[in-house]
Amino acid sequence: MPLSPRNLRRSITAHARTAIIGGYPAVLRVNRKGAGERRTTLLSVWPARSGYDRDEYPPAVGRSTVDADVRYIRSRENRSAVAVIGHPHASYPGP
Repeated sequence: MPLSPRNLRRSITAHARTAIIGGYPAVLRVNRKGAGERRTTLLSVWPARSGYDRDEYPPAVGRSTVDADVRYIRSRENRSAVAVIGHPHASYPGP
């Protein structure tokens, strides 16, 4: 699913585009195994902020290493992006 302002919040799209320009991949491969551990390790150095989520690009399920770009995004925006990206792709097979 392409990133576009029509199906994602502007801040999420901007974050992904900036991360891609910075060298992160534009095309992701589903890699569910170890995603939770990658996410936990990455976010452990980013303190939680009330009302915000720590948005990662690429998402843990779309990378094989801990490294990712992290930004604070309003929780409401980030969770709506999960509904657009995460839920429709939940049935995709991965290694």
